[in-house]
Amino acid sequence: MGFIRVLIPTWRFFDRLGRVPELLFRVKFGGKFGPWLPVLEKPTRKFYHLFLNPEGNLHLAYNTLVDRVLDDSQNKSIDFENQISFQQIKNLVHQKALTSATKETTHFEFKVSVTQYEKSAPYVIEVFKTSEYEIGYKV
Repeated sequence: MGFIRVLIPTWRFFDRLGRVPELLFRVKFGGKFGPWLPVLEKPTRKFYHLFLNPEGNLHLAYNTLVDRVLDDSQNKSIDFENQISFQQIKNLVHQKALTSATKETTHFEFKVSVTQYEKSAPYVIEVFKTSEYEIGYKV
């Protein structure tokens, strides 16, 4: 009986979720910041995405970049705001902020929050929040 157990895999690595990072941003309208909004929105899935899925691949690349920034932020021996991964995230958020910019928009900021799933309930931890950055573009 023990020999048969070896041949049948256990799928225990699927029994719990790990951390789920989320990149959020907000813009300043007329001196007040608006609500936090997600930078990355999951693309809708279609049948043909089984064969060709450039939007999904780009979304995965962005999520990997967010994971990298998250790991860099935990390393106290480096100035992570000068790392290439942080600069790429900053540029990504800046482009997203420009799409929601109005004439009153002056600044933006962003943060990374992590949802940790435990046995009882999920809870959100704010890992880091940036200072304000000038949007640099007026509509």
